[in-house]
Amino acid sequence: MLNPVVMKSDLLFTLRDTLRAEAFAEVTTPTMRRADLGLGRRLPVDHDGGRFLRAMIGPALRVNLEHHPRVFEIGACFRPEKPDELHAPEFQMLDLYA
Repeated sequence: MLNPVVMKSDLLFTLRDTLRAEAFAEVTTPTMRRADLGLGRRLPVDHDGGRFLRAMIGPALRVNLEHHPRVFEIGACFRPEKPDELHAPEFQMLDLYA
């Protein structure tokens, strides 16, 4: 039987190795940030003291394209909606831009 921890570790290692071989640079964006998204914008997950857990990574990641033509990030995301049997409150997401 496969160990899920080892399986996830192997998958992430292979994914990172493949992207680096294609000249992608891995970057990270903050998990905690100050945010006031304004009217009509999707609400972030509240943490405390005016700080929010990010609901997605992508928009902040695009800023890095002015420094390198290919970037990616694998990071934790947090749903603002209530979790249900199909959706966990936290999940991993791959974002890449070229």
